[in-house]
Amino acid sequence: MKELIEDSKGPLAWFARNHVAANLLMLLIMVGGFMTIFTIKVEFFPEMSVDMITVSVPYLGASPSEVEQGVALRLEEAIDSVYGIKRIRSTSAEGACIVTIEVDEYADTKDVLDNVKAEVDRIITFPEETEKAIITELTTRQEVLILVVYGNASEKTLKELANEVRDELTAMDNISQANVVAVRNYEISIEVSEENLRR
Repeated sequence: MKELIEDSKGPLAWFARNHVAANLLMLLIMVGGFMTIFTIKVEFFPEMSVDMITVSVPYLGASPSEVEQGVALRLEEAIDSVYGIKRIRSTSAEGACIVTIEVDEYADTKDVLDNVKAEVDRIITFPEETEKAIITELTTRQEVLILVVYGNASEKTLKELANEVRDELTAMDNISQANVVAVRNYEISIEVSEENLRR
């Protein structure tokens, strides 16, 4: 058996002949594992990239055909030259154009996102009625917990209390994101007396 081990070649045979080296390597792996246990990032519901980028351009008052001719085709031509794109799909609706970009699995989504932003910023032939393009990377998030704030108080008071709860939650080290939903935006009401209106 000993002669068989000595005649064998390869890494396993070498470790069989050198017990000290094998034990040192095992000890090094165990120490490295114990060190990373306390520094590794753990998420129960991690945020994942779906390798998709969207470009949205509002074009208020335009019909779908005007959106396609004025925005969608120009976006597709500009984005088509970016390296790392697998597929481009565009949707032209009344008043808006949305282009969905599927990133190739071997490309870095952040690099593709930066290149897409650069190409879109170079377009100067959009119609004057279009607004600034909104370029975002699609990610998936899962809700862990939903808190409901309720009570015998005005809507404004409940909204302010919900914002305070959100701020306190996001200040904690182990909470990355908290959102307030199902509330209305603030509105400004201007009331002018009838006498002033007549003047």
